[in-house]
Amino acid sequence: GDANAMYAWAGISALGFDNQISNHQALDFLKNAVDKKHIPSMIEMGLLYSSGTLVQKNKQKAFEYWDMAKKLGSKEAAVRIAFSNVVDSASKNISDDITILEQISDEGSVLAQTALGFCYEKGFGVKESKGMAIRLYRQAAQRGNETAFNSLKRMYDELRPGEDEFKIFDVN
Repeated sequence: GDANAMYAWAGISALGFDNQISNHQALDFLKNAVDKKHIPSMIEMGLLYSSGTLVQKNKQKAFEYWDMAKKLGSKEAAVRIAFSNVVDSASKNISDDITILEQISDEGSVLAQTALGFCYEKGFGVKESKGMAIRLYRQAAQRGNETAFNSLKRMYDELRPGEDEFKIFDVN
């Protein structure tokens, strides 16, 4: 009945390290932890619905779980909502979402730094700036964010000559 234990066991099971429970049971553990207002479980449920893992993909439900966590004070949930809004922007005003990413990035969130780096790389909600993207990716990568590290390598590969000997990022 402990929310942290349910969250951890569901994660261990999802990673394939423990086959004592089924995916359905792992999902039930997360739902029970959410009922106990366990923020990491809310974020994880949002991720599952966002990606369609273990459940049918449903962006609205993903946002509902992230919004629950955000209302309980989760900055990670706020970043996930803001970044999803930016990526799905299709002509709506996303300046508030960019502001959220900037504020939380300034507070040291590697998730926000990586998301903001992507925004600068692609010009989503901000003026495109490869230099700023690299700076943000580098800051997050130095603190262990693998997505930022891979994005940084990919950007450097795009600047190098096309021959394989100059590549450092393996897409596989």
